[in-house]
Amino acid sequence: MFEIDPELTPRAQSYKDFINAPMPMVTLFKTIDVTRLVKKSRQGYKYNMLMCYCIGQAAKRIPEMLFQISEKTMLKYEKFAIDVIVGTKSGALGYCDVPVVDDLEEFNRLYLERTAAVRDSGENMYITDSSIICTSALVKYDIDGVVNLYHTIYDHPFLAWGKSTRQWFRTKQKLSFQWHHVIMDGVHACRFLEEIERAIGRL
Repeated sequence: MFEIDPELTPRAQSYKDFINAPMPMVTLFKTIDVTRLVKKSRQGYKYNMLMCYCIGQAAKRIPEMLFQISEKTMLKYEKFAIDVIVGTKSGALGYCDVPVVDDLEEFNRLYLERTAAVRDSGENMYITDSSIICTSALVKYDIDGVVNLYHTIYDHPFLAWGKSTRQWFRTKQKLSFQWHHVIMDGVHACRFLEEIERAIGRL
């Protein structure tokens, strides 16, 4: 991670336009085809792990996802991690960052080990040297999406999803994606969501 001068990036104009906006976060909603992901989950993988894996693989194809904003400082990272919300044994919520790796088996191992550690200990596990993509899985509930709070410090990209639905011979999933407008425009966000679908198709 290192601080970067916005003027030296393709986001220079966006920084000027949106860094002082009272609410610079933008949210998109999209329904994606997760049929192949559901089939893969029947091989013993957790559905949400597979979704996080595909999100990580998609992010690597969108250069803008390596940028993040901390207060008014633009930061650039060289790798990604996925933040997962974990229910702990005490009944509270914990936060667990899982490093993005290319190998599905390795990501699965990291996901299971780290989320189990947070669940059992109740202690959060953060990664500070990676661009964090936050997620929230509300898989028991039929929702269209979530708009997250804006807190001015480390405004990470945020994806949320609820229960998937069966439509004929396909399974569909509603997603919401929220991001800081300094970091990317709608076209980049749409490409990112398309890349998630492509990553699912490659499973």
